[in-house]
Amino acid sequence: MDWNTTYSKGRKYPQFSDVFLDELLALLSKRYHSSNIGRVVDIGCGRGELAIQLAKRGIKVTGFDSSEKALELARANAVEANVDNFVQFIKADIEKFEDNKLEKEIARAQLVICKLVIAFLNDRVSFLKKINLNMRDKALLLLQTPVFLDKKGLTNHLSSISVPKNKIENELKEIFSNFSLLKEELMAEGVFLNTYVVKKN
Repeated sequence: MDWNTTYSKGRKYPQFSDVFLDELLALLSKRYHSSNIGRVVDIGCGRGELAIQLAKRGIKVTGFDSSEKALELARANAVEANVDNFVQFIKADIEKFEDNKLEKEIARAQLVICKLVIAFLNDRVSFLKKINLNMRDKALLLLQTPVFLDKKGLTNHLSSISVPKNKIENELKEIFSNFSLLKEELMAEGVFLNTYVVKKN
């Protein structure tokens, strides 16, 4: 997919509600026994909407994306929201973990977010293993992706943006110490938008 063209056309994607985000941060605060959430890494940050939502709550965020156009929009959005001192956006091939930038940021973060990305990867198992390897102790991974139970009857579009539910859950189980389904929403007939909270192995 040509992400620069996609973002140039003004394409937007579903965002977390403020209520859901506050619930997530409360969960993280409980895990760390502190209301001070240190750092977040947003992998596949796109236009930076989620990073900016977090920055408005005083959280330092580093966003990574392969699309220069997306990052250009993200930086402009951060300036407009007056949170550019809380966020940084870095261009990277997120599957290659190039130049150690992504590994270093993941190792510093208390929360790693991978939202609407996993279905577009060439090798998601290798990608998830790298995240687990680099995450600090007690860090959490928030993974959101469309999933399907049965590919039969799905449109080509839905099939291309979603993953088999049993397969992704088995992969999470094998790679990480444990995971839970935080939220499940019907996205289209036969497809759900699932949000998982995953703990480092």
